[in-house]
Amino acid sequence: MKLNVILFRYLFIFLFFAVFLLLFFIPIYGYVTNFTLQNELVHISNRMEQGIISLNSMLTALDLASISINNNSRFSILRAWNINQQDLSPASNIDPNILLELRNFIHLALLPHPLSADSGLLFPEGLAVTRNNISIYPSPVPFYGYFLQCRDLTLEEWYNLLAGSSSFIPVMPYTSAYYGSYEAVTYTVNWAYTGSEKRAIIFVTLPVKGIVALLSDTDVAEAAYIRMYDAGENLLFSHGAENSGPYHVVSDESSVYSLKFKIGIPDSFIANKLQPIRNMIVIFICITVFLVLILSFLFAWRSSQTEISFLKQIRSNWIINSGFNIFSGFKRIYQDTADTITEEKSQLEISLRTIKVQTALIQTQTIERLRKAILSGDETLSRTILSDCVATLPNPEDPLIAAFFSHMISDMIQDLRKELPEAILPEEIPEYVPGLQEELFNHYYPNCFTRICKNVQANREKKISPLGRKVKTYIDEEINNPNMYITMVTDHFHISTPTLQKLVKESTGQTFQNYVEKCRISRAHDLLLNSTDSISEIAITCGYSSTASFSRSFKQIYGFSPSRMRSM
Repeated sequence: MKLNVILFRYLFIFLFFAVFLLLFFIPIYGYVTNFTLQNELVHISNRMEQGIISLNSMLTALDLASISINNNSRFSILRAWNINQQDLSPASNIDPNILLELRNFIHLALLPHPLSADSGLLFPEGLAVTRNNISIYPSPVPFYGYFLQCRDLTLEEWYNLLAGSSSFIPVMPYTSAYYGSYEAVTYTVNWAYTGSEKRAIIFVTLPVKGIVALLSDTDVAEAAYIRMYDAGENLLFSHGAENSGPYHVVSDESSVYSLKFKIGIPDSFIANKLQPIRNMIVIFICITVFLVLILSFLFAWRSSQTEISFLKQIRSNWIINSGFNIFSGFKRIYQDTADTITEEKSQLEISLRTIKVQTALIQTQTIERLRKAILSGDETLSRTILSDCVATLPNPEDPLIAAFFSHMISDMIQDLRKELPEAILPEEIPEYVPGLQEELFNHYYPNCFTRICKNVQANREKKISPLGRKVKTYIDEEINNPNMYITMVTDHFHISTPTLQKLVKESTGQTFQNYVEKCRISRAHDLLLNSTDSISEIAITCGYSSTASFSRSFKQIYGFSPSRMRSM
């Protein structure tokens, strides 16, 4: 009788525990499954967003390089080409150093970006300046067909395809001497007309495998389909096949270039991700059922055992199981920490590469303009260039960026001191002090530039001959005359053009044309700040025949347009 009561009690307790565990595990399993699914989709979405940002950054760098090349006076001869000459190579009269500098400029713009691609500036008839080589037409080793080949297209067919595209060309096969054979989407930018109806084109090939690697992890790329569309919903490329069955679609778009991206993740991929969790839950259920069987029997037999005896029997098993769980927790925490450190290290390396590129751009553009302004003794121009550069820095208050920029300015002043030892004293060069970025860029450096420019002007005044002083005075008085040309001054003083250039160089440190431009633009700068006259009125007042030529000269000297100057 007692045995039957024990068995009945055992069965009742077991069923009670079984129902309780069933009600407990069903919602937990649903929550864990949904949480894992959402977490995986969020991870895929974040990875795709980071890839789009990287792609935007690369294309933006190429666009900025195109604008910089177009505005750089060093490359003006390339824009002035007339490719209709039949008997003369277009590149025969160009300094090879200019082409080499152009190649380095394009390579530097794309250097920090992880997507390896063929890119460069393509002129009609096959002349090309790419990030890897310079190919001058005609040549025994032409660029197209030897260094790069698109499908079976001829040079003319490929050029017409690039010229006729608005921005992006759907995927095509390429064969490259540097990157092998690959399929790529082609991005094009019309750079400049070269003297005929044909245009020079900046292009970059975006390998499909590289884009896929930017947008997704390797396991996602192998299981899912990835598609890229342009602004008109035209398919640029499709990676992976869309099989039958339900898919979870993650989509995003680039607001900068109106590109759209879709990643379709099949249910089978999510199921594989959930499989380890399901296995853990099954193991946990088996262990729990086993423990329930034992505990149910013990509770059913509790009348024949004291509580102390019961605790002694389960104490050893509890310690062993607890130790195993703690060890697994430490292992999981260590793995998560290691993954976080690896990800942050990768982001730090990308940030350092970006800082290096920004440093190179500041070095080649702003610092060189500052140097020229100080050498000419132009206090206003040097202060304006510094103020504009500080305003355009990503985070000028950031100690790292401020220190980089400050050291570059200090190095530039140190180099100037070698050329102008009498104008710059060692104690006059400001030093970077953490926490004083605003005072450094708004007071110390501007005041330093003022002292140096005044010393440069004073030293130059000592060396001016009487005739040079008269020439400079005459130019200053007639600076607003639209007819102020070299012949006007030479006729007035009855001197030759070389003599005039020598006198102007002696008294101003610049050529006649540069000095006239600087004086006119300097006055225009003051009028923009201190008057309400329109830009066209200021242009006429300062001796310019048109607003377009005035704006072009102003931007060439200050680096920004007159309208932006007025809004600052």
